[in-house]
Amino acid sequence: MSAPGALLERWRETREGFAPLFLEPILEPAFAHLEPAIGPGRTCLDLGSGAGHVAAAVRACGGHTIALDVDVPELARARHRFPGGEALAADAARLPLADGSVDAIFCFSVLQYTDRPSAIAEMRRVLRADGRLVVVENLAGSPVALAYRAWRAIAGIRYPDRLTPRRHLAWSERGMFLRHFPIGRCDACSLISPLLLALPRVYAADASEGPHSPVRTWLNRVRRWDSAWLEAVPALRHGAWMLIFRG
Repeated sequence: MSAPGALLERWRETREGFAPLFLEPILEPAFAHLEPAIGPGRTCLDLGSGAGHVAAAVRACGGHTIALDVDVPELARARHRFPGGEALAADAARLPLADGSVDAIFCFSVLQYTDRPSAIAEMRRVLRADGRLVVVENLAGSPVALAYRAWRAIAGIRYPDRLTPRRHLAWSERGMFLRHFPIGRCDACSLISPLLLALPRVYAADASEGPHSPVRTWLNRVRRWDSAWLEAVPALRHGAWMLIFRG
């Protein structure tokens, strides 16, 4: 088992990923949940591994990794930048792994691109009985995300085929996780804070920003507002930007 907070620190050191400073408070509880299942002799599946930085952080904590993605060129780039572990090109809905073969699964923004029920069932199949799972997924009802998606459509900006969402997850669909992982927890994150991503200084900031930096200070203020409203008015969770499931 890795030391408490070690996975977050190793992830910070990579300085990789989408808007790292913005996502840090979302990934902090996610990584904390995974840590007891990470370490020597343990295998973590990074499902939708992309640039490979999360898998690299897991390996830095002593764990073995399987980086899985549908994008073969992206897998090759990741292996070049972060050598080590295994790499598999496959769809999350059809995992080429044996039953109960992994101790931990990290899945970030993948379910919108694949068959969700099949992917969740596959995660349950390959995860050991005492294993740990974290899924971080974009939600369908965020007004900020809806406006951004509409702008892209009007502007005629298309995603590459592999990054074209089939359908975003609705907060009301969270029960599909609990059917396979009944001892689990769903949380909604980020209500108006995604608006700050329109500011280049926020979008580009990495998690090495100091605790008293202006960007971190402003982000923390808006996040506290978000958290208070999401807690006080549960209906607002349908308009959150992200869901975190820990199982």
